[in-house]
Amino acid sequence: MLEAGIYDFKETQFEKDIEGVSMSLNTNIQEKIKIKWSAEERKIGELIKRISNIKDRIVKVKDRYTEANSSAIELVTVYNAVSKSIEDYYLGKYIRETYKSLSEKIKEEIKSKKIALQDRLSKVYEKDLLEWQKLRDANEKINEENEKKNKANEKLIKDKKATKIENVEFTIGKPLKKDDKYQPDYTEIDLDEEQMLRDAKDKAVEVNTKKLNDNLFTNDEIPYIHKQINISMPYNDISSSVGKLLSVISILQVTPIDSDEMRVVNSSITVSGYYWALEGKSEYIDYAFAKVLNDNSSTSPTLSQKMAKSIKDNNVKNESGSVFLFKDFCKLFTNGGAYENVMSDYQSLVKPKFDISNIDSLIISLNTEISNYNTQLTEKDKFDTKWKAIFEAEEEKIRKERESLTNMKQFVLLDVNKFCETNKFVYMKDTLTKEEEQEMFKIKK
Repeated sequence: MLEAGIYDFKETQFEKDIEGVSMSLNTNIQEKIKIKWSAEERKIGELIKRISNIKDRIVKVKDRYTEANSSAIELVTVYNAVSKSIEDYYLGKYIRETYKSLSEKIKEEIKSKKIALQDRLSKVYEKDLLEWQKLRDANEKINEENEKKNKANEKLIKDKKATKIENVEFTIGKPLKKDDKYQPDYTEIDLDEEQMLRDAKDKAVEVNTKKLNDNLFTNDEIPYIHKQINISMPYNDISSSVGKLLSVISILQVTPIDSDEMRVVNSSITVSGYYWALEGKSEYIDYAFAKVLNDNSSTSPTLSQKMAKSIKDNNVKNESGSVFLFKDFCKLFTNGGAYENVMSDYQSLVKPKFDISNIDSLIISLNTEISNYNTQLTEKDKFDTKWKAIFEAEEEKIRKERESLTNMKQFVLLDVNKFCETNKFVYMKDTLTKEEEQEMFKIKK
């Protein structure tokens, strides 16, 4: 623009910048401080509210943690038993299918062994019968020969000059098919079959358990996978696992089987095996629940008594009227249950900072923090003084910036005017008179 000689200096960037800086000075410092304090009050109020909420939650943790944690330990015990039983229910189908296939092959093998034994005994019988026939025929031949000799010596025998030869009695009994010797004894084969079938059951369990552990079943094949939990896990994981279990058994009434039925099932398991003694999902669940209660019945109070007390103390609405209802106990730990917030708040708010025995120190530190923020709300004069100084310093800085821009504009104006005049001389060279060239030369210098 300068070289073309068309620079318009009526409105420059300097003037725009100077105008913008000047506008920054047209503010009310007291009004700015008022707005700033209002924002500070809101910020401190929100902080106090948040910390107070945390403190209240921690106070509840202090009051109920021991009780909640004890019940959580019991939850882990019963959850793992019942959750595993559901997985076992789905897995059992494939274990039994595998066993069926293996057992059919075993039965064919055993059948072949029995047939082979029958054939072997039949051959023994045929051999013995043939041998008996040979001996009988030989005996008959001897008697025939003796009969001929007696006939030839009949006169001598009659005159008592020769002795009659008596027939040789054949005392060997004829082999009979029904004789024990030829009847197959399947005892050893049957024992082998029993052992092979037991091994097949173990094999079926091993193969399908490995397949499960290797994640080779689809979700359609086994829709529920047991997730083992322990008390040291993040509580969110515990609560999530329990919630998932409750959704799976939502339509079932989980109650332990009685002692008589327990003995029957245990006897059946001893004889047939775990996956063959139980069938329906409810059978698996109720047996697992009863077994875990029974396994923990030697302490005082027992596991079932502890669960019943937790349900009663927290006024859980009991769906079936049974203090043993598994789902009622689980509800204490999920979906806003009585123990859920206590356990969750302990692991998220207390455990990362303090041991439960030092929870009072944490509450004191939060009270101190709240007190400090409340003190800040009473120090408006200090706040006003601080920000008045900051805003005044900013305005002084803006004034200096405006002055600097104004001075810079003047210097640039001089340079621009000289540049324009010089370019004008260059572009007008050879068109001016000698006097004009001398005048332009003076300007250029």
